[in-house]
Amino acid sequence: MAKYFGERWLMVGILCALLLWGCESKRLQVVARVGNDAITLQDLENEMLKGRPFHVVETFSLAQKREFLRKMIDNRLQLLVAKEQRLEQRPEIAIQLQDLRKRIAYRAAIDNGVVLKTINEAEIRDFYSHSRVKVRARHILLKLPQNPTDEELQEAMDKANDIVKQLLTGADFSEIAKQYSEDKMTAKRGGDLGYVQWGSRDPEFQRVVFALQKFQISRPVRTSAGIEIIQVVDRQVLPQRPYELAREDIIRTLSRKKQGQLREAYRNYVAELKKTNNVNFLQANIDTLWTWLSSAKSDSARRAGFLNPNRQFDTLSAKDRQMVLVQYKRGEIKVDDFIKLVQKMSRFGNPKPIRHRRQIEQILNSELEFELLAAEGMRRGWDRQRKYRVRYNQLRDQILLDEIHKREVDQKVTITDKQLRDYYQANRDNYKTPPQMEVQEILVTKRDVAERVYSLAKRGSNFDKLAEQYNESLVTKAQRGRLGFITPESHGQISRVASKMKVGEIRGPIKIGPNFSIIKVLSRKEPHYRPFEEVKAMVRRDLHQELVQKRQQEWLAELRSRVPTRIFEDVLHHNMATDPKTN
Repeated sequence: MAKYFGERWLMVGILCALLLWGCESKRLQVVARVGNDAITLQDLENEMLKGRPFHVVETFSLAQKREFLRKMIDNRLQLLVAKEQRLEQRPEIAIQLQDLRKRIAYRAAIDNGVVLKTINEAEIRDFYSHSRVKVRARHILLKLPQNPTDEELQEAMDKANDIVKQLLTGADFSEIAKQYSEDKMTAKRGGDLGYVQWGSRDPEFQRVVFALQKFQISRPVRTSAGIEIIQVVDRQVLPQRPYELAREDIIRTLSRKKQGQLREAYRNYVAELKKTNNVNFLQANIDTLWTWLSSAKSDSARRAGFLNPNRQFDTLSAKDRQMVLVQYKRGEIKVDDFIKLVQKMSRFGNPKPIRHRRQIEQILNSELEFELLAAEGMRRGWDRQRKYRVRYNQLRDQILLDEIHKREVDQKVTITDKQLRDYYQANRDNYKTPPQMEVQEILVTKRDVAERVYSLAKRGSNFDKLAEQYNESLVTKAQRGRLGFITPESHGQISRVASKMKVGEIRGPIKIGPNFSIIKVLSRKEPHYRPFEEVKAMVRRDLHQELVQKRQQEWLAELRSRVPTRIFEDVLHHNMATDPKTN
């Protein structure tokens, strides 16, 4: 029976893969050409899957897929220009790409040297084979003490066996769960756990629940929660990506469950790399650097640098910057490298000054581990594995696209003061203030009180005194219910009502959730045009955005006219028309 179900699920997976994505030869079919450059179905599929789950992508209409393809064509056109201009050879781009190669090699070393040594291929495939099914289950839980004695364990098992006997003789699972289950959250729902997917529960629990047939009741099972009796009430087969596409997500899921093991494996791996690379922290030189930094507290010329991390190294000489802090087989880390690291860290968050010696060693150690792992990834050729080459190419292309966009679009958009003023005059309504109402509110929780307050206010009672006596809002009570000036959009229903009121008018009760409000408009500010100088920065932003979009479209039109492009509609339609939304 187990073999039958295993083969059945395998065939379902194979059929899904063939129907939804086509076989490998189809995925390599060319769906578009840009000059001499080809875009395959696999390229298109990979693009659509970026940041999107498989079940979302498989519902895309043909029109949506065609739009993705057009964007890919536009990117390829821009990359051709980047290639013509030899951007990769420019020093500033070459530095970025060198750093990118190291980051890819670093990631490859962690994956191959740590992750895949902790999570093996059989484990990944096992997760994949189970993840195509989800089951709806319910349970009855009998809790155990933290370290139960044999007697306590036997007592719980005996009770669980008695419950199973009742269920097998026809007792209603839901009612028995309400009576006996010690899981307070699910007992009142008849033990219902909802749908369970592989990897989301205790290992022993999921091993049992995924082996059960529909409506089958398990024997008592000991799990991390206690003793459980489980029943499956529904089983669903989910659409599933091919293994190659799902593998990385599965590894990430398993990694979250094995964080402790992965941290230990990482520490051991890095320790071995440090040993083989003869790492030597030059403590005397690190002490010298710390002595200099800590002396900033008493040196008035350096104190500003101590408080401002962007200036804390300003007075170091060129010779000081060449002092070596760490040595290893393939390189060294100097003070100058350390300074660049601190400055780089400052760009990615609030800059913090070096206040403790251990901060120096932490920064050095982090950089050393990065360098060692990146070098190991390159030495072993892990960075040349297909998935890392693909990732490198994607990130490289994005760097080139950003740079060519800056050169061909951003830098070619100039704005004069006359253009700004003309744009302001043509779009003045965009820089108009909304009407504002100064509102006072009395908020109460009971309708009868609200109606009494409204009646008193309409008969002329002092609104300030009514607010002092009746307003229950903790936020505005001290201000006698004054909300200040509000706009038609700022305060929901209060704003919508107040915007239609005259000065001095009172309305209510207004239902606000479970409460009631009585409001009075104290004064109004009518809409007005904000002066040009006040909104000049906003005008520049809006105009720049419009001109950039215009220049982008003009440039792409020019490229399309210069470089031949073609979409093979028959390939696109034939291989992607399996969705119900094809059009």
